[in-house]
Amino acid sequence: MKAVNSGLEGIGSSEDDQRILIEKLKQNIYAFSAAKSLTQMQYYRDAMIEDGKIISGSAFVKKIADTGEIFNRKFLETESENAHYSAIMADKWDRFAEEDWLQYSTVGDSRVRPSHAVLDKYTAPKSHFFWKTNYPPNGWSCRCMVVPGKSNYQNKLTDQEADIQLKEENKDSPFYNNVGISKVIFKENHPYFINSKGKEQNLSWQQYGLPNLEKIKTFEGYSETWMNAKGVITEVDFTAGDPKKIDKLRKGILIDR
Repeated sequence: MKAVNSGLEGIGSSEDDQRILIEKLKQNIYAFSAAKSLTQMQYYRDAMIEDGKIISGSAFVKKIADTGEIFNRKFLETESENAHYSAIMADKWDRFAEEDWLQYSTVGDSRVRPSHAVLDKYTAPKSHFFWKTNYPPNGWSCRCMVVPGKSNYQNKLTDQEADIQLKEENKDSPFYNNVGISKVIFKENHPYFINSKGKEQNLSWQQYGLPNLEKIKTFEGYSETWMNAKGVITEVDFTAGDPKKIDKLRKGILIDR
């Protein structure tokens, strides 16, 4: 949430509007954090097994040390950056009037993805279908934005051509989205919300003590080898209303029965 809050600092929206936006984004961030924690737990548990046997403590520690760099530093920096910029763009969307025309704008340097560069200066009304799935950010570390446009601007691309530029690379990603409309930074098709076998389990947002939440995904089908070797909790009951109890249950995934 620190990244979201920092993204909204000093933006000039009314206090009420910003509070509502923060609450909606916060609900998504909490779900994402829980799903990420469960992803880590599953990875760590599976890491304890090699060739059907539980590895030594020292070997396990080495594996976790190597993986921790990925989960805690590289991933966290990118996810935090995305949350920060998504919050800025969500607020920006709310501040555009419904009748406004918007223009896609890239930074214009060599780091801009070719598929983003071709959309530079594309202009359409806020109500246009293009913005439903092409509103920035359009990828990890995307720096593109939207600025006020003019209704008489002559686009180089047709509406259909513009709409398909990012579709192939984003249609199955969390970025096939408009964070300003959905108020969702990390969509349900993010890898943390989907297990490796495609199984998913819906959890109520209310079970996290949060209002008006839709769903969160978690994992099923944990390592049979691990369960046979050492009985562990493989299902997390999030029906407890107390956040401390929920956290204890989540941590209990790694605790022997």
